[in-house]
Amino acid sequence: MFFLNARNNKRLKKARKIYIKKKNKFKKREKNYIIKIDISELKNKISNFSEVLNFLKQEKFYSNDFKFGQKDVIIKLPRIFSLIENPDKVFQILKQLIECFVKGIKNIEFDYSEVEELEIGAVALKNIICLNLDKQDFVLSGNFPGCKDLDENNLIKNKYKKALEILIYSGLFKILGFEPKRYVEIVGNSEPLTLPLMGGGKNLPNIKCKSIKLGKIEHQITEYFNNALIKTVDKKLNEKGLRIFDKIIGEVIANCQEHSGEFNQYFCSGHFVQIDRNIGNYQLTIFNFGQSIATGLRMSKHLPEDVNIKMQNLIKLHTKKRWFSCNNWNEETLLTLFSLQDRVSRVFDPKKQRGTGTIRMLKAFQDVGGCYIEGQDPKMTIISGQAQILVDNSEICQLKDKKITFNVEKSLKVKPDENYVKKINHCFPGTIITLNIFLDKKWLENKLNEVK
Repeated sequence: MFFLNARNNKRLKKARKIYIKKKNKFKKREKNYIIKIDISELKNKISNFSEVLNFLKQEKFYSNDFKFGQKDVIIKLPRIFSLIENPDKVFQILKQLIECFVKGIKNIEFDYSEVEELEIGAVALKNIICLNLDKQDFVLSGNFPGCKDLDENNLIKNKYKKALEILIYSGLFKILGFEPKRYVEIVGNSEPLTLPLMGGGKNLPNIKCKSIKLGKIEHQITEYFNNALIKTVDKKLNEKGLRIFDKIIGEVIANCQEHSGEFNQYFCSGHFVQIDRNIGNYQLTIFNFGQSIATGLRMSKHLPEDVNIKMQNLIKLHTKKRWFSCNNWNEETLLTLFSLQDRVSRVFDPKKQRGTGTIRMLKAFQDVGGCYIEGQDPKMTIISGQAQILVDNSEICQLKDKKITFNVEKSLKVKPDENYVKKINHCFPGTIITLNIFLDKKWLENKLNEVK
């Protein structure tokens, strides 16, 4: 019995020692859980993430036309789908597309049946959104212009053929991978010269479009214009002309990038078609997503003092005259017009001619884009936020002392003609420059003789 008690005491002491050691010297080990990451799934999520769609969602650039739970929608395009002629209608369509993204409506069908006119700016913007939706596994489909209004031989009428051509070579057909050669006989024209959709910026586009850096993208645009000249006029820009054109386009794109704020993606696209042997229709668009021009000016910390004083004085004057109470005029529209004036830039540098690119582009547009065919008027538009500026070759749009004011007084202290500068209903988060001009051999030759 003694031995049993002694043995038990020893066991108790030993157990107590182990317990003390554990308590004082040893810590309870925590289990290390290794998180297993599926690399392929992660890569897939990153590659499918759309910065453009999420940016537009964040900016509330979407409509409320559809119901949650809908599986598919039909989006009907208007007869004229053009930023130059009807920007609000274009933005309404684009907002419907973003609404599909927000509400998860995966099947989208486009009804082009009544479309007679497509403009490259509207087409390219829609292309960017559709490419991002395609990346998210949305199903895109549609018919073609004039499909419900065929002639007696079941062929497409002539009034729809120009729109069909842009749709085939620069629009949705191109995105969905249809072979253009199948439709050449239907369109009845030779293959047009196109500037394929390409882009760049601080946030590089992650879609099926060529990514190209600033410094190279302007060369592509210049080459596209040069090829159009060769095709129509049988002439091309000389070395000096190439350098000037590069600088103008380069600054316009740089302005888009610098005004846009934290998020920035810019894109360009072009479409050129021969009307006859000596006349061609040249379309070009450059646009970016981000801040509007007016917001960029307001928020700039590097705005030159003299520019800021002029800007503030104009705002005070227009406020005093109560022009901002008009339906088609506001501070944003005034600042957008103000930004077009020579030497106005939020990062002006006297050594680099900053603040001159857009005004030089306007001048080049007026010098080159004329046409003797009645009804074929060259037009250019600039849209930023809720502001639209329309430029043509009329007297009110002519530059004077490197200024453009769109009024007979030639002064920013007077409200401009609302046919050329106005507030639109929808607000676009970014800036768009799109032009539709004509390269007329006879017109250009007469213009060159005037210079001589």
